Amino acid sequence: MQKKLEFLGHILTSEGIQTSPKKLEAIVNMPEQKNLKEVVSFLSMAQYYGKFIPQLATIAAPLNHLRKQGVPFEMTPERQKAVQEIKKRLTQTDILTHFNPDIPVILATDASDYGIGAVIYHKLSDGTEKVIAYASRTLTQTERNYAQIEKEALGIVYGVEKFNQFLYGRKFTLLTDHQPLTKIFGPKTELPIIAARRLHRWALRLMAYSFNIEYRNTHEFGNADGLSRLPNPNELPSSLGLNEEDVRLATAKDEKLSKIIHFIQTKWPKKNNDPNLKLYFIKASELSVHKGIILWNHRVVIPPTLQMKALQILHRNHYGRNRMIALARSKIWFPGIDRMITQIAEDAKSKWSKVIYMRNMTTTSKTIQKLNELFATHGIPEQFQGQKEKTFFEQREKTSFEVQIAGEKKEVQI
Repeated sequence: MQKKLEFLGHILTSEGIQTSPKKLEAIVNMPEQKNLKEVVSFLSMAQYYGKFIPQLATIAAPLNHLRKQGVPFEMTPERQKAVQEIKKRLTQTDILTHFNPDIPVILATDASDYGIGAVIYHKLSDGTEKVIAYASRTLTQTERNYAQIEKEALGIVYGVEKFNQFLYGRKFTLLTDHQPLTKIFGPKTELPIIAARRLHRWALRLMAYSFNIEYRNTHEFGNADGLSRLPNPNELPSSLGLNEEDVRLATAKDEKLSKIIHFIQTKWPKKNNDPNLKLYFIKASELSVHKGIILWNHRVVIPPTLQMKALQILHRNHYGRNRMIALARSKIWFPGIDRMITQIAEDAKSKWSKVIYMRNMTTTSKTIQKLNELFATHGIPEQFQGQKEKTFFEQREKTSFEVQIAGEKKEVQI
């Protein structure tokens, strides 16, 4: 009796399904991609084995970015690293177990700012978990603008419908690390009236399935949580100018955050005696540690010594308060972050130049009149600098003067 069979790039055994070494060898030995067509070809072959690779959509995000219209082709170090990581994971795939309708089925889903993922597995009587398949996809630009609760909900809908053939018509357990969704999608509770319409629609789609939805703490959410635990290489920490190692070292040196890491990895005390840790205790069930860095859901907890630097970099494009808060909430967190952002936004100079068109009336009286109007609107300037202008003494066709604002000089031509 034949115990092993190779079929369509897979090896089938009594224990489960695994990838064919011969087929993987062709992918792993592919030379560096020199154009978009070769990148697409590589991704297509990797996606064929996507059910073996957790977080594939996340890892491939830099490569998929090349598919966008108007993006010039360039194999940056980041994209080369993505290719190597995909090849590495292909060579480290585990055996996927066969689906057995007599064994309890669990579906775990998760979402991040840039992708959603799901894993379906059996939980055996001895407590061990046997993965049946992984699935993931990147979020569209519209979906990236969803609130985090909507992204998590979308991940649930995606996972359930992706593994419909395993789940439809039977009872299963649905795991999420976003506790509010247990109330919204829970079969024993009515859908809250205040839930958004999008969540209402998704809840109706899930009514065709029979499941118990359970909350699992983030740091216990091993199978599906890779999406939100690994920041997007395109965005964090590089876009914040923060080095991962710097954040890790600063966190380790901070006495308060070191305590938080200890609590996360061991057990939280029943009572908090330190008022400085109050907010961390409130968020205890949503905190986790990844490579020495504390995460609140998908956001990096910034240690005190790097907080001002992170906010100053967020403000480098001179966003207003609301835009800065929205941007920060998608990436980072620390106690008092909104208050600090408000202070930075209010104290910052706009560096806005006001130009007044004088036509051909650059006489002394007209110039003084315009300056009075300007000062009445914006206040008296701290500095007024010119280049020995004769505007107050004679009419000129063209005037050039230099204004200094917040340490920067701008030459304005009129």
